[in-house]
Amino acid sequence: MSNENNSPGIRIKTASRIGVLVGFVIFILVIFSISKIENSYDELEGRIKLYSESQGYLADLQRGSDYMTAQTRLFVVTQNGEYMTRYFKTVDGEYRNEAVRNLTRLIGDNESYQAALSAVRTAFNESNALMEYELHAMKLISQMKSYTGEKLPPSVSAYKLPEAEQNLSDEAKRNLAFELIYGEKYLRDKGKIDKNIQESLATLGSAMNRDSIESTVALKESITTLKLLQFISLIILVALFGGIAILILRPLNLYVKAIKAGKAFEVTGAYEVKYLALTYNNIFEINRAAQAQLRYKMEHDALTNVLSRHAFEECRSLLEGSPKPMGFLIVDVDQFKSVNDKYGHEAGDAALVRVATLLKQSFRGTDIIARFGGDEFVVLLVDMAAKERAVLERTLKEINERLKQPGENEMPLSVSMGVAFSEAGYTEDLMRHADEALYYVKEHGRANHHFYEET
Repeated sequence: MSNENNSPGIRIKTASRIGVLVGFVIFILVIFSISKIENSYDELEGRIKLYSESQGYLADLQRGSDYMTAQTRLFVVTQNGEYMTRYFKTVDGEYRNEAVRNLTRLIGDNESYQAALSAVRTAFNESNALMEYELHAMKLISQMKSYTGEKLPPSVSAYKLPEAEQNLSDEAKRNLAFELIYGEKYLRDKGKIDKNIQESLATLGSAMNRDSIESTVALKESITTLKLLQFISLIILVALFGGIAILILRPLNLYVKAIKAGKAFEVTGAYEVKYLALTYNNIFEINRAAQAQLRYKMEHDALTNVLSRHAFEECRSLLEGSPKPMGFLIVDVDQFKSVNDKYGHEAGDAALVRVATLLKQSFRGTDIIARFGGDEFVVLLVDMAAKERAVLERTLKEINERLKQPGENEMPLSVSMGVAFSEAGYTEDLMRHADEALYYVKEHGRANHHFYEET
């Protein structure tokens, strides 16, 4: 205890107090930096919102002007008074007036955007000036003898045609109306409206870009300060806890990851931690060996050493709906009960092992071979299409030929095999079709194979 009290260096308790004090100071500075970041962000967001809403209002002004032009032209062409009514609804407030009021409210006294607001008002005044052409044209059409519309709106009714136009023929009035709203002067004056709207939009964009740069600079400065404070905090934390991290925290962190990943511990850190790692590793190796052995027994048939039916079912579920073609083979050992009855169960077991070994030798490593029942095996032929039938047929013939020619201490055997193909992975129909093919073989003498054919 005495040696512990007299040991040199800063105590963890003292270091913790210093760390808390420094951390508190840094915390205050971080809060201040975050506040500046929020302010800069709010300013930037506000400018983006102003520009976005201004675009919408300018679009409303443009739509209002275009709508008035369209309604005037429709009225001139069709002489339908409904278009004249819609025109004056727009004049009385839809689109244009509301757009200018909203822009004026939105921009307010902001000096950066006054030039844009001036261009908008100019466009609005030019739109009003363009109404002179439109009223003139509507008046001409309404004075045609062929016009049978309802009561004229006050603005059209009060509009005075020049004396020289009052006695024109209907055809001349119509032609003059067309010239007023389709002529070069009308198009030129309307182009001025579009130009001022685009100028307002460009001015808004330029002013917003300038102000946004200022907000972005302030935002970057605040973020840089925040990063610096984070770096200082990191240095302090490393200085305070470096020793503990190397000897205890780092090993423990590695051990947590190792447990999650199912790996052995790295032997590192303090003596007690190393002892813990060695003990864990011994237990881990014992458990891993036991689990591997248990899993192998669960997945493989104990007698034939091919996959068990349970493992086959798992493989089958994974291959359902696969885009690859697939073949399915059911193999049934012929007269297996007679082998057991005549030669005993040991001979029967040897026969099953022989068939399983031959199947493993005859097919590819990617194919899935399993014992499905007592004397029944199945083979999933992965990525094999029906066009490869000839190759498969040679393999199946060779299997029976080899079984019929036993080696020393072996008895002649034969198998019946049913085959089916699928172009879209494993399906329930695939097994059923292979089973039907197997049934055909059994009904026609066994010791052979048959491919399922669609009828």
